[in-house]
Amino acid sequence: MPLLSTVTLLVVCALPNPAPGSLAETLPAPRSLLPPPTIVPSPMAPAILTKEEFAATFQPTPGQHDVVLLNPFTHKPVQVRFWLPPGVTRVYAGRHAVYFDSPRWSIEIWFRPLGGAEVRKIFPPAVIDD
Repeated sequence: MPLLSTVTLLVVCALPNPAPGSLAETLPAPRSLLPPPTIVPSPMAPAILTKEEFAATFQPTPGQHDVVLLNPFTHKPVQVRFWLPPGVTRVYAGRHAVYFDSPRWSIEIWFRPLGGAEVRKIFPPAVIDD
């Protein structure tokens, strides 16, 4: 019997213009059972650093690193993935690259003139003046 009354109620509510004083006009408006939506601010995009800013702020730790740097030739962001060994003692920016020196080798992020970057390993470490 409850199923029949529910169906009847739905039919009454579906009428286009209920008559004054009818059952459909006296029902309260439906309430939402869901909580109100919460607004979550989107996280800020990471800053795109120049090679000089990156060299000044980067703390070398062993392992893989993913960074986005500004190519000095094209002035467009470049995503770079590189791996550092333990014992990197110095990080500095040259004219066209970022260098990481350790006692056994040097690693450089070389920026290409037409865009992109290349990670190179140099044996033995040497100061490169480009």
